[in-house]
Amino acid sequence: MYAAAHEPGSIDEVLKGLGRTDGVSIRGIVIPPDPGQAAIRRLPLSDSTVVLTPLLVPDARPISNAFPDARIVLIGGTEDSKTTVRFDRSGAMSSAGEAFGRYLASRHATGRSNAGGGAWALFLADTAGRRSDLESFRRGVAAADGPEAGDKVHYLTYTVPPDRDELRSVIQEAKGAHAVGYALFVGSGNSYCMDLLAGTDSKVVLPDLMGTEAYGDRILCSVEEPLRSAVNAVIRAGKKLPPEITVPAVVVYPAGSAAPAKF
Repeated sequence: MYAAAHEPGSIDEVLKGLGRTDGVSIRGIVIPPDPGQAAIRRLPLSDSTVVLTPLLVPDARPISNAFPDARIVLIGGTEDSKTTVRFDRSGAMSSAGEAFGRYLASRHATGRSNAGGGAWALFLADTAGRRSDLESFRRGVAAADGPEAGDKVHYLTYTVPPDRDELRSVIQEAKGAHAVGYALFVGSGNSYCMDLLAGTDSKVVLPDLMGTEAYGDRILCSVEEPLRSAVNAVIRAGKKLPPEITVPAVVVYPAGSAAPAKF
């Protein structure tokens, strides 16, 4: 079985700790962007299970054409006649919302929050999946203990990605209102928002692919789609792969942190 990615570092991270699982040997393989048919045909993929990470989804069809006996698995892809690994984000988004609500309750309970500050949640809701993420997050916030948790979150939703001017205006308004927390789910604008929030003591909830290490203790938690869990799920499925494999997303807390306690 092979797990493929564009960069050696990416595949090393996926395979870390997997080794040989359930008697299946897993090997990493690097496929450069736009490899071309000649390079694809040189890959050792005949009659193999090949797991393609998200950035390799566009290469699925030429790989499948070159190796018709290979079992192609796409993580996050939608190609026809391939097995797709889909991440179920509902539980993780709800848990992240509950952690966010508990954090807000703790700020109010300890007197560390300006009375009018609250928190701001920015969501790009341009697809059914992203709208589902928003609703799951709302449910989690509503389930959090503390009278201030649910009604102190200002939700802003977008049907198209907000530009930098719009995000700058929103963050300035939130900072002026002494916001104590942010949930940032606006796609590529997330990192720009984090730059604007530098120097504040607010906590932030972020989506996957942002990571937590770069922002240190500014992160309350992040919602991640674990590639290693996806690879393990493919191993468990064996050679008779179904059209879709569902893997739960997870909530990740920075090193040394834990979920906020109930208040």
